[in-house]
Amino acid sequence: MESCRLTPENPKAGEEVTAEITLVNTSRKESVKNMTITMSAASEYLSLDGIGDTVYIEKLSPQKTCVLTCQYQIHAAAPQGRYELELSMEYADAKGNVYTAVRKVRLSSYQSPRMLFDPPAIPSELAVADVVEVSVQAMNLGKTKVYNVRAVLEADGLTPEGTIFIGDMEPGTKAAAGTQVSVSGLTEGDRTYGKTAGTVTFYYEDEAGQEQTERLEFETAIQSPFTPAVQKNEDQPGQWWLIMAGIGGFLLFFGAFLIGQRMGQRKTV
Repeated sequence: MESCRLTPENPKAGEEVTAEITLVNTSRKESVKNMTITMSAASEYLSLDGIGDTVYIEKLSPQKTCVLTCQYQIHAAAPQGRYELELSMEYADAKGNVYTAVRKVRLSSYQSPRMLFDPPAIPSELAVADVVEVSVQAMNLGKTKVYNVRAVLEADGLTPEGTIFIGDMEPGTKAAAGTQVSVSGLTEGDRTYGKTAGTVTFYYEDEAGQEQTERLEFETAIQSPFTPAVQKNEDQPGQWWLIMAGIGGFLLFFGAFLIGQRMGQRKTV
């Protein structure tokens, strides 16, 4: 067996794979005749199309090659690792001598990472000159470890202190991290304040070293730092009449008091 080429090159669990296996007659003089090749899957996690079928090759001349093509399915539950296809060969030489051989094709299977990211915890309203802590959370729902999980926040009017770095995550774990974000006025368009839309892009690498990305969107509103506070204790309907009635009662009482004082003074004289 000279080589084996897989399509896709790095198959993942759940995928169908095509294997092209190249056999070569290494003899310089003798031809191989009446060759039969039976392929079988040596693992419960592989299903080979046409398993048990025999490929027949009438003759393979010295130094010549032939290519066998087979398809197999990797079960979705297959753990990440190496598996084998087994080739059982039987052939004869020019004199009719029969030979047998077993060759194994080693295959690799990868589990696709499964990550879940929560939207960033950003207040719905911010004011210019605010500095807020923004955090993100990630969960590894897959069966393999992921590496260098991190997030980059981008939005007009928001300036993060840096990349939010979570780190490596084992299967079945969750982790969170945050960064300080400074709030400034809007620079895009003709508005200084108002709604702004942004993104948080998550980056991570699988065990094969391939980088994956996922993106979430968010919205918030940026206000002026001089926006007046909302009056909490507004006058209730009818309170004005109560106040005026209180003032009127006080004036009547004060007037009656003055009249009483004057009448008392007259009687004394």
